[in-house]
Amino acid sequence: AGTIEGLFYLEASGKNAQQINFPGGGSLFQKNNYITDISLDSSGALWITNFTGLWKYLPEEKKFEKIVDAESIGPSFFTHLLVGSSGKIWLGTFGKGLKSYDPLKKELQSFGTNQNIPALAEEKDKDGKNELWIGDQFFIFDLLHQSFLRLTPPADFPKNLVVRNVYISRDNWLWLC
Repeated sequence: AGTIEGLFYLEASGKNAQQINFPGGGSLFQKNNYITDISLDSSGALWITNFTGLWKYLPEEKKFEKIVDAESIGPSFFTHLLVGSSGKIWLGTFGKGLKSYDPLKKELQSFGTNQNIPALAEEKDKDGKNELWIGDQFFIFDLLHQSFLRLTPPADFPKNLVVRNVYISRDNWLWLC
């Protein structure tokens, strides 16, 4: 579990819990301890975003590795992450658009510059193409053509909706909360 006090490991039975300390972590609300999102990749590595950047945690080795420093993207932080089906790490930012990190090439790529990206979800469309849904702005990011498409919500849709999470159901409904 990622929390404002750091990272915690809980056994499914609920009997055992352990706090995992970040390098440089410490007191409550310290930048290293304020986790904004976590996700597992297919190898079992845990990807973590906090106010200082993107981290990779290897549970077997109990080792943290800082992958991207938040200062490298300007005055911002990562708001959301998604491990894509391709293995790329997709990162939403506060005011610096969408980023992707390729763990194999060790490259960070930027898409857009001024958007707040608080929510991400991925799906395969009927043609097998991957689409990345981005919350807050009602954009679809087309991974195949690497371009943004804007959705037009129905006229009776709330005008000032702030999207914090996006989920895609098995029957292809897009759930926003």
